[in-house]
Amino acid sequence: MSLQNFVIPTTTIPTAGGNITVRGLGVDDLSTLIRTHGDDVAPLLDGELNIDTLATTAPAMVADVIALAADAPEAAPTAARMPIAIQSRLLTEVFKLTFTDIEMPLGELFRRLVQMILMAKSTVPDHYGI
Repeated sequence: MSLQNFVIPTTTIPTAGGNITVRGLGVDDLSTLIRTHGDDVAPLLDGELNIDTLATTAPAMVADVIALAADAPEAAPTAARMPIAIQSRLLTEVFKLTFTDIEMPLGELFRRLVQMILMAKSTVPDHYGI
């Protein structure tokens, strides 16, 4: 298969407010999350990491992850106001799509994403403003 024929996998989640289609996160999304939330993610590595912890510790990051995965970064304020059950469902699907080839518990997937953000932040020179 050639890259031109690659179809980015998505999942559509039906909600009372309408269907929401999300995809896995890519490098551009990760870069955005690093610039926006780089300093906020380190505490997420302390203790148990799951959707509830992520939602209560870094709610703005949750909203940005959902909005980026829906290809609607401008809709982060709407994602922030969604009921937590919908946020949880969307996050679960985003992380499944992001790490499709990795067989591990969802909490470990979250931990790896946070570690990737921290690692990338520590290796980027300060003059990039990250």
